[in-house]
Amino acid sequence: MLKAVIIIAVACSSMLVGSANAAENLCFNGSFNNSSNPLEGWTYDYTFLGNKNYMDNHTKVTAAAKGGGRSSVVRLKSTSDAGVKIESKPIPFERGYRYTCRMKVKDGPVRIYFAGYKWKPGIRPHDNPTIGELRTIYKSKAYAEKKKGWHTAEFKLPGVKASALSLKHLSPVRFITVYIWTLGDVYVDDVEVTRVKDSSQGI
Repeated sequence: MLKAVIIIAVACSSMLVGSANAAENLCFNGSFNNSSNPLEGWTYDYTFLGNKNYMDNHTKVTAAAKGGGRSSVVRLKSTSDAGVKIESKPIPFERGYRYTCRMKVKDGPVRIYFAGYKWKPGIRPHDNPTIGELRTIYKSKAYAEKKKGWHTAEFKLPGVKASALSLKHLSPVRFITVYIWTLGDVYVDDVEVTRVKDSSQGI
């Protein structure tokens, strides 16, 4: 009986440790698997910017149940020199952490990074901002590759060797997004953002 209790206790302990170590994905709908709205939370319609280069951006982004040999993917197909882009739902940013983004990408070229934002003047802070309520003030080091087939893209904020000046520029950042841009025909899947405490920032 005692042996059985010990085995159960060890098993429960292992489950708790595994749960604690499982990193939460901070990217909303990063797998594009919402059957009723696969692009929920992602910005791909930029008509609100009034920028002629991206007035038809939304026509170049499509979600598909299957594509490129995978299920629940998003396709970005550029038809102009301006390229095509999407970005994730804004993620609250907290200094003292290092954020890592990983995703599956098919083909290229792509340029992917964390975009940093603060509130636009006159906007009262709240918990669920749109891109239109924010102002871009920071860009992380980008993942920029041109590879054939599916591969994993990964980048971090702040970078592992971030300078004191770079960290200072992060001070006013309140939200970050995963910003994906291409001049080609690219598939994207399984976007994941995690964070860990980073003592090197001195916070």
